[in-house]
Amino acid sequence: MPERKWKDFLYRVIAELYNRADFIEVMDYPRSINRRSIDMVVQLKDCKTLLIKVAYDLSCVPKGEIKELLGLSMKLAIPSIVISEKNGQIQLFEGVVYEKNGAKIVTLETLLSAMDNNDIFIHQDKENFKVKINPDKLKEKRTRSNMSLGEVASILKVSRRSIYEYERGTIEPSANLGEKLVNIFGEDILEPIDLFVSEKGRGQEFQVENQPVDVIEEEIIMNSLIGLGFETYHAKRTVLDIGARSIKDGKRMLIIVRHGKEGVNALTTKAENLEKLSSAMDSKSYIVVNDEKRLAKELEAGNAKVFTLEEFLEVLRENFDKASKEKNTGHYG
Repeated sequence: MPERKWKDFLYRVIAELYNRADFIEVMDYPRSINRRSIDMVVQLKDCKTLLIKVAYDLSCVPKGEIKELLGLSMKLAIPSIVISEKNGQIQLFEGVVYEKNGAKIVTLETLLSAMDNNDIFIHQDKENFKVKINPDKLKEKRTRSNMSLGEVASILKVSRRSIYEYERGTIEPSANLGEKLVNIFGEDILEPIDLFVSEKGRGQEFQVENQPVDVIEEEIIMNSLIGLGFETYHAKRTVLDIGARSIKDGKRMLIIVRHGKEGVNALTTKAENLEKLSSAMDSKSYIVVNDEKRLAKELEAGNAKVFTLEEFLEVLRENFDKASKEKNTGHYG
């Protein structure tokens, strides 16, 4: 896939979202556009934040990028979505929510429609298009209409068992059958698909696997955060190395850890992108430079706080001790 076409599509997405969102932060790290798990962070006008991956051709997106987008979405409790135009030779339809490796995939037009408060009801389930039904509402409407399961089944030309399962919520009708049900009972039997709810909020559990750590310092930091009550995710295809969210109060932390001999220029570029992410996510951001105190001082001009590993672990301990004292004071006071 030529990178030019990919970039043209990205620029079109940015242009369309620019006037519809409160603000947009566009990532340019890593430099290659088809190697990033996050292309932009958008804050919608209702103050919701959305992580977005833009992919002109969905078939060209590696599984690892999708998994990382979902992992960050899950652990940081921020909704994520992939905006795409096609999947190989297949053009994606407007008004349909597709799925790949657990991620929600939509066209740009579908996302814009959802941002304009238009409901979306159709989703892809393997090779089929289906609609989500509100089981209780369907049963209520059928009972109120004095129609038996068999009568509805006869109109739809399906089994009585199928209607029974629709009302139990165990299976979903195809888009065509859903349209027939709407013609009989009204559109309010359908359940809209919310694009702006995080994977945690969808009531689904995805298998989230952390990417392998590259340096021992990352593992030390993640273990420390987990011990202090944080959920963590290690990323490799975006600017941050570690994303963390407090289980107790939901506060987020984004961390870069120096790799190898990265110097001031490389870390400054990463710090600039980290600041975009942290401001959009309302998160604290940190850069850990192992034991390079000289390097830490050179980077102090940036907005991210820079620490050696020892200093950062001490900051974590101090914050934990402070939070524990405040909790105990409130409990016994």
